[in-house]
Amino acid sequence: MFSKSILFINILSFPVINILSFSVLNVFNFKENLNKTELILIKHLKMSGTLIFKPIEAKLTHNTDIFTKMNPYVQIILGEKKVQGEVVHHGGKNPKWEDSITIHRNYEKVCFIEVKDKEKILSDEVIGVGQIDLEALKEGDNPPQWFSLHYKQKSAGEILIETNWTPYHLPHGHGHHSHHHHIHPHFKNS
Repeated sequence: MFSKSILFINILSFPVINILSFSVLNVFNFKENLNKTELILIKHLKMSGTLIFKPIEAKLTHNTDIFTKMNPYVQIILGEKKVQGEVVHHGGKNPKWEDSITIHRNYEKVCFIEVKDKEKILSDEVIGVGQIDLEALKEGDNPPQWFSLHYKQKSAGEILIETNWTPYHLPHGHGHHSHHHHIHPHFKNS
């Protein structure tokens, strides 16, 4: 017994064995890092999906037009993307919309709401800017909520917006388990 354990210790002291054990450790570390990467990817996928914003009305205190009524519209800014909604001609300080703005979300945590005044000749003027915490949205329809608007660090009013958040669902085996089978419309179930 004694001679075998000495032999075992001597074998471990060889450089070849140390290299092999180092390689085995690297495989485990690689797998652990792969699992961390997969978890980060899954987290980002859960944050990716479709957002629908439905501006309902606004109570604006900042007026960009002195002689005429403003022509307000909503623009959603998400990362590098900007999507403009309908203009309410002569909506003034109390516009009402029947509009919906759809935008793809990657993994952004907030989006910005710009209420702007559509101009005929000059460039459109900003009435107010607000933000929505996207992480606070629940999946599906969210009830209408008032969001504060600011212009040059002063209150510019508020806007009522209904939101809908539809995240992309992950393939089977990753967090979301579903027993529904999706059949492509061009193929029949066999």
